[in-house]
Amino acid sequence: MHHPYFLRKLKSIFLFPFFLYTGGRFLTILIMIFGVIVFLLVVCATGFKIIRPIEKGLVERFGKYHRMLEPGLNWVIPLVDKVIRVNIAETQVDLMKQSVITKDNLNLNIDGVVYFKVNDPKKAIYNINNYSWAIASLAQTTLRSIVGEMEFVVVNAQRSTINARIEQELDVQTDSWGIDVLRVELQDIQPSTDVQIAMDKVVTAEREKEAQITRAIAEKESSKEVAEAVVIKAEADKRAAIEAAEGFAEARKIKAEAEAEAIRKVNKAVEETFKENSQKYKSLQVTESSLAQNAKIVLTEKGISPSIIFSDNATDKTVIPVTKK
Repeated sequence: MHHPYFLRKLKSIFLFPFFLYTGGRFLTILIMIFGVIVFLLVVCATGFKIIRPIEKGLVERFGKYHRMLEPGLNWVIPLVDKVIRVNIAETQVDLMKQSVITKDNLNLNIDGVVYFKVNDPKKAIYNINNYSWAIASLAQTTLRSIVGEMEFVVVNAQRSTINARIEQELDVQTDSWGIDVLRVELQDIQPSTDVQIAMDKVVTAEREKEAQITRAIAEKESSKEVAEAVVIKAEADKRAAIEAAEGFAEARKIKAEAEAEAIRKVNKAVEETFKENSQKYKSLQVTESSLAQNAKIVLTEKGISPSIIFSDNATDKTVIPVTKK
């Protein structure tokens, strides 16, 4: 067996007498001591624990809580202390899809997510067994209770309200667990298959109803427009008829006035002619009467005198004037 150089030197110089005394077992004892030292060093090295910033460490010694480890490098007694790491960062737990009955007896399939944070690792470990599972179970129970008080329409319309109520109740009930519930989000709210079929029929009926109403309104508007067009046309025809009648009446009036004016002028002409002829006729009668009574006709330079003297012997010198035209 070949030994290191320094061991050979030690054996030859310092330990040779002891080696002779122990009968050659010194090397074996030295190797055992070295092995024990290495083992102790390895065991001590395993006592170093690195805690991340998002964690805290609980130290149990002989099965009992001993102390809390902060983020960084820590050392515990190997084989004596046990370290339990607790995540103190924001964590989410999924709510598995479950069937929930609403106030109006409709089945809904709902799933969601709960976001929480451990603010007291000691309570989270020792006051509840598997706090993540407990939070999910409590959230599902609370969800069924809240949704059971609401009708389907309200559930679908007030999702944020349901989230807030679940968060509030979970936060109160998990306080003793050292858990802070940050928020709850319902992700999917779907009616069951039979409810969905019934709702589809209702939606189809509503759409058909709305379509019929729309068509009726369109027909009404169209009829109204036609009626308005008829009224407008009637008004136009009426105005045209009135204007035509007024024009015809005005034309007749003008024609009548023209005819009346013509008649008036004719009558005037006839009247003047008749008057002139009447005067002439009267003058002739006077002349004839004067001649019958031997009256004298006075002649002037311009013709017959405008006066007729009936008798020279007449004492009153009666003179009948003859109108001069």
